Amino acid sequence: MVEEGEEPEDRERPEAISNRYRLLETSREFTQMRLLPGERASSNHRHVDFFLALADKAVAHLLTPPLVTQDHPEREVWIHRLNVERGNLLAALRWSLGTDDGRRRDLQLAAQLRWLKEAGVLEWAGRGG
Repeated sequence: MVEEGEEPEDRERPEAISNRYRLLETSREFTQMRLLPGERASSNHRHVDFFLALADKAVAHLLTPPLVTQDHPEREVWIHRLNVERGNLLAALRWSLGTDDGRRRDLQLAAQLRWLKEAGVLEWAGRGG
């Protein structure tokens, strides 16, 4: 839910990550078991789309001025968010690699993570986790 006076985009700002609700692994597994096959695929597509959009935004912010400079304060916020989302980014990549309909997205997500690794932003990207 969006709080009064908060723009929907504000929830996607890197600093909002610390306020995010985390789903327990057991709750996630239970929910996944209760989904119908079509719902599961739809849920996975949305997950990939969300984290591909996050990677796109990270590349746009981190690899262009002024954040490309090491001392920009927002740079660390973005790097922290990507590190917090490591598991989700890699899960999205793994799922998209395993589906015929996710090929375009898997290449896009892999390319974005590779750009971030090559730029020295993420050490873990491209090593399989």
